Amino acid sequence: MAVSDIGTQSHASITQEQFPYKQETAKPVIPISKTQSDLVSYGITLEGLKHLKSSARSKLNDDANRNAPIDITDENLSSSWKEVVERIASEKMLYKSAIQESKLTFIGHEITIHANVVAFDFLKSERIGLLDFFKAHYHNEQINVLFKAKMSDLEQKGEHVMSTREIFDMMADKNPNLRVLKDKFGMDIEY
Repeated sequence: MAVSDIGTQSHASITQEQFPYKQETAKPVIPISKTQSDLVSYGITLEGLKHLKSSARSKLNDDANRNAPIDITDENLSSSWKEVVERIASEKMLYKSAIQESKLTFIGHEITIHANVVAFDFLKSERIGLLDFFKAHYHNEQINVLFKAKMSDLEQKGEHVMSTREIFDMMADKNPNLRVLKDKFGMDIEY
C-alpha cells in the first residue's frame, strides 16, 4: 500500500500490520464513594509539632553525648594501643612484638610513639591508619600522631666494652678481698 493510499482510507480501516503500534484502550473509571470515617487527615497539628521538636532535641542530645570527645589518659591510651596493635599487626608477629615494646606519651592532643628501629619504619607506614583509629576512638579530629626513634639502653647509657682492668676494679670495689688475693698470690689480671 502506498503512502498516498493511506490518506484516502479511513482511520478505522488501518490494520495492525499497517500500523504496528498498539493502541491503548481507556479503562472505565469507577467512582469510589468515601464516607466521613474514610477521609484521611492531612496537615500538621500543634501536638504533632511539639512531638517532632522533642524527638529531634533528644536525638541531637544523644548524638552529642555519644560523639563527645574523650580525654586521653594513660589507662585508656594503653588499652587503645593494645587494640590498634592487634588490628595493624595481627599477622606480622615480628612487627607485633617490636610494636608492643613501644612506649606512648601524650601532651594535649598529640600522641607520641617511641618505637625501636624495627617498629619505627612499620609504624610510619601505618600512620594514616593510626590517625584514623585514634580520631575515631577519642571522637576528636584534632589528634595527631608523632613518632620518635627509641634509642636502645646501651646507646642511651653510652656503655662500651670494659677492659679486664676495669672489670677487676669494679669487682674489687664490691669485694675488697679480691685485691688482697691478687697481691698475696701475685696474680696478673691483664691478659
